Amino acid sequence: KNPPEFAILDISLGGDKNMDGIELANWIGEFLHIPFLFLTGRESPPAEAALTQSYGYIKKPYDKEQLLIQIRFIQDRFGENKVNGHHRQFPDSVYLHVNGDYKQIRFEELLYVQANRGKVIVHTVSTADTPYVIGTHLGDISRFFTHPLLVSLPPSFIINHQYIKVIKGNEVELQAGSKTQIVSLSAKARKLLIEKLHVVKTRSKSAEEAAL
Repeated sequence: KNPPEFAILDISLGGDKNMDGIELANWIGEFLHIPFLFLTGRESPPAEAALTQSYGYIKKPYDKEQLLIQIRFIQDRFGENKVNGHHRQFPDSVYLHVNGDYKQIRFEELLYVQANRGKVIVHTVSTADTPYVIGTHLGDISRFFTHPLLVSLPPSFIINHQYIKVIKGNEVELQAGSKTQIVSLSAKARKLLIEKLHVVKTRSKSAEEAAL
């Protein structure tokens, strides 16, 4: 009667021995066609999770406000990505030419992409300290980074919103497990990020007191 509009799945379901979170996600993708994200206590999700078309991952323990922002953002992206009433399918990775080889970059492992003086710097969870450097312009390859997890901030950045922990001033703190990366944005890029994340703006305590 009232079908669900969104699902939050624990990858390790303990209540049903016949179905884990990944199997349930596959069932949802086949029969319900609604967006969902995973809860996990792991530093990085298992490879099987990448095949489920999940819209993101939240590491336990999680912040309630961060989870709500994530859900609102995903629901909006899900609506945008429907074509003729059907959910649009996205590739879960891209292959980049790195040091003479073609390297697979899974989007759930991608932290952010940055344009830097005619090159593209690709930061992933596993290569945060030694990112991939590609000799091309971000504008030439940005169309290949189309996925609900990724927020495009042209002309300089593509950021994986599931790793955003804090936005403070023009700095964005990305956290993947124990690793933290700080990304400095222009005022224009910060404004665009805030708009795309649908951040709930509230007045400071001093402003509230002044209004009384």
